[in-house]
Amino acid sequence: MTAREQLVAYLATLLAIVLLVLIAALLSRTGRSLEAVGVGGACMYWDRNKLNALADADDVERVTRKINGGVNGLADRKALLVKAKGLVL
Repeated sequence: MTAREQLVAYLATLLAIVLLVLIAALLSRTGRSLEAVGVGGACMYWDRNKLNALADADDVERVTRKINGGVNGLADRKALLVKAKGLVL
């Protein structure tokens, strides 16, 4: 590993630690849980990537590609969609 690569890796680790400390401080001040922040982040990602239209059309493959970049687990997602629709409809 070159000196530059080591520096980049060190700075990335340092940044991650700083972000974790800041997030922990923010959570303690607001009283929000880490789970709530995770759900909020997932919702923001869903909205920013305009996934509602794809989900409304049951386009599991395109939603999977937008989120994961591929289709790993696609069969499981399709099966879960069918199961969930059976519960709702």
